[in-house]
Amino acid sequence: MKRNHFLLAIAAITAMASNSASAQGLAEAYKDMFRIGVALNKSNVADAQQQALVCAEFNSVTAENDMKPQLTQPREGVFTWCGADSIANFCRQHGIKMRGHCLVWHNQIDQWIYTDSLGQPATKELVLQRIRCHIKTIVERYKDVCYCWDVVNEAITDDANAECPYRQSRLYQICGDDFIREAFRAARKADPDALLFYNDYNECDPVKRDRIAQMVASMKADGVPIDGIGMQAHYNIHYPSAYLLEAAIEKYSTIVPHLHVTEMDIRIDHYRGGDLLTVQQGGVDATGGEMQQLLQQQERQYATLFEVLRRHADVIDCVTFWNLGDRDSWLGADKLPLPFDVNYRPKHLYTIIRDMKSTEQVGVDQRAAGHPDPNFHIYLCFGQSNMEGAARPEAEDMEGISERFLMMAATDMQQQGRKTGQWYTATPPLCREHTGLTPVDYFGRTMVESLPDSIRVGVIVVAIGGCHIETYMADSIDAYRQRAPQWMLPALEAYVNNPYMRLMHLARLARTQGQIKGILLHQGESNTGDAAWAQKVKIVYERLLKDIYMTADEVPLLAGEVVRANGEGVCVAMNRQIDALPQTVRTAHVISSEGCTNGPDRLHFDAAGYRLLGRRYAETMLQLLRR
Repeated sequence: MKRNHFLLAIAAITAMASNSASAQGLAEAYKDMFRIGVALNKSNVADAQQQALVCAEFNSVTAENDMKPQLTQPREGVFTWCGADSIANFCRQHGIKMRGHCLVWHNQIDQWIYTDSLGQPATKELVLQRIRCHIKTIVERYKDVCYCWDVVNEAITDDANAECPYRQSRLYQICGDDFIREAFRAARKADPDALLFYNDYNECDPVKRDRIAQMVASMKADGVPIDGIGMQAHYNIHYPSAYLLEAAIEKYSTIVPHLHVTEMDIRIDHYRGGDLLTVQQGGVDATGGEMQQLLQQQERQYATLFEVLRRHADVIDCVTFWNLGDRDSWLGADKLPLPFDVNYRPKHLYTIIRDMKSTEQVGVDQRAAGHPDPNFHIYLCFGQSNMEGAARPEAEDMEGISERFLMMAATDMQQQGRKTGQWYTATPPLCREHTGLTPVDYFGRTMVESLPDSIRVGVIVVAIGGCHIETYMADSIDAYRQRAPQWMLPALEAYVNNPYMRLMHLARLARTQGQIKGILLHQGESNTGDAAWAQKVKIVYERLLKDIYMTADEVPLLAGEVVRANGEGVCVAMNRQIDALPQTVRTAHVISSEGCTNGPDRLHFDAAGYRLLGRRYAETMLQLLRR
């Protein structure tokens, strides 16, 4: 009878998940990319409907709590297997492999580990011995069903200002980082075939990300058997951005061959991370249209981040949702963090993930009109110091700016009250805080003056003074950053050390709101004499077009000449290469700098020069729009 209940339940689940054109579950949809996992508790595997849902949708299982130290060994030498066995036996019965979670953690570990038989503080040697014994017992019991283990959980501090990168837990205070080293060695000894992971939250935060990476890299160099990094992914609808997630993946993948997203949920408020004291706070008091807007933001965030994960399927082995449905969520059901609701029914969010909808598609779905605004023309602008802006804006540059001329902030600009990814009237500076007037200022002004009143013009400026074109090449940025001069590092950091990714992700966001019409480039001074410059520009241009799903015929490239200074410009020789760019890039158009005045360094234009050069960019673009 129980078997019949299970069969009926799985039939119901399959029918429920088949309302759209595709009937496949999540695991089937992603079978050529990575495993799709779920965290379960004892109640999940005791219910026929929930069992059926797991079998239909997932091919990896994590025990949410039942394999943690406190539940498996509440007293020294006394092991309790009921909860862990119930989940493991369910997986054995249905042929589902498990992520073992977790062997060593400063939370959910009983206090006996810190005290000896006389009630005195345990020595380092005793604590390490107990860790080895615990790991050996747990891993050997489940080695037939666990293909990997989160060996150590959350050992890095969240305090960005802390001198020591490690969390000051009792484990660390007694053992230093040897508790991490010995845990991995014990796990490898207990099961030589299992993949071994270090697992942590807030893993996309640049400071914590770099600390995790440094710790794992250092230990691997010492022979500690760490196979992978677990990115917990306790996120919200605002954080992380796609470029922060991508930066973390790219950083970690240079250190370990395996990455798992281990505990994914995206809540609808602004709290995040894995600290139980904070994540259960928050929640929203919203109804009707406000709640619908939050859910649409959640759908967009899931689509955006899964788009990044799919792009890195070569290094990501598994993506695990933390709990089966909202009812189970450790965050509280009111945070609505998962693809299945409190009754284990798939949300619209589920289909977005399963059907691999892109950010752009979800953005389109969210607009009542169904399309980006065709009267909002957007231009992507990148380069080095003359695109960044080296002249101080004068009074005329700060006045008379049309509300139809907008800039999307590419970094947070505290002095101007601007947030990354949001639109503002295009008052200088357009690039970053403390940058100056740029040709883009008068490009935009001229465009709105010349176009019908129904047309708005938006610009996105990502530029770094002194940078080479390699700064915008995906395969070169890491190496370039290592050799970049010290004075350039703050600008790189403003773009999370990957200006191309920042530009690309903001461009994708902009595409959901308007029409990208062109790309403005001013770069070359740092590549003067580089015979391969034009080819490198072509690589960046074509990669950007591909990443924003557009073609060269839709989005021409406008490239400006460098300072001439009556033939005495410091880098004037570069103009020969810039003038020849259309021979390499068919849709490139060169903007002359003849007559554009410059500053005394003969490297940067002055304010009048930027105004004239910007108008020339606009005149060329207007001619192209009329074709």
